[in-house]
Amino acid sequence: MTFLGKHLILDGVCGKDGGDKYLSSFSFFYDLLENLPKKIDMVALCPPFILKYLNPPDISWGLTGFIIISTSHISFHTFPEKRTLHFDMFSCRPFEEEDIIKYLDKIFGFLEVKVQVINR
Repeated sequence: MTFLGKHLILDGVCGKDGGDKYLSSFSFFYDLLENLPKKIDMVALCPPFILKYLNPPDISWGLTGFIIISTSHISFHTFPEKRTLHFDMFSCRPFEEEDIIKYLDKIFGFLEVKVQVINR
């Protein structure tokens, strides 16, 4: 089968060095999504889209966001009260997942992290 792309899925518990403070920040995630494609030499096709979601009657809430890149997408979900980040990136253009994982860990200070990389 022909290589179609790489899919990076990351689920992390944040908090080392205060990294969990970003999980509820619209402006932080807007900047992250706006700048990450440039950092990994990819092209954004639109501005980032971010929204706050509520899940009544559950008290869980968070942010969800994405950006469309020329080779697919980057998205995330946060649950600030649980201190979790769920990050997803797919691209039909090769990328170094370790660079992205290290970049995110530097920001969020993962206490626990589960990473899956799927070649499609």
